[in-house]
Amino acid sequence: MTTIQPEELEEVIRKEKELQIIDLRPVASYEKSHIKGAISIPRDLLLMNMKKLATSGTILFYCMEGHKSDEVALYIEKKKKRCKILSLNGGYNSYNDSL
Repeated sequence: MTTIQPEELEEVIRKEKELQIIDLRPVASYEKSHIKGAISIPRDLLLMNMKKLATSGTILFYCMEGHKSDEVALYIEKKKKRCKILSLNGGYNSYNDSL
């Protein structure tokens, strides 16, 4: 699992050909605002939605502050061996602050 800084996000989006961005926050937070291209899979529903995760390429996880996405990324890295797994350091709050 690799942690990226919010300032690196645009470059990751541009470089990674097969990128899936997963918003782990509650649906209400996602609906209020989210990173462009992200899909909402709240952390507490992740296990029920494993089939929605890419089977190859890169998966970037983010939550509100980065703690939960780090945990999820480490877990998913063990399950999705053919995927590059990223976590957004500081989560959506840091991303939003960097805009």
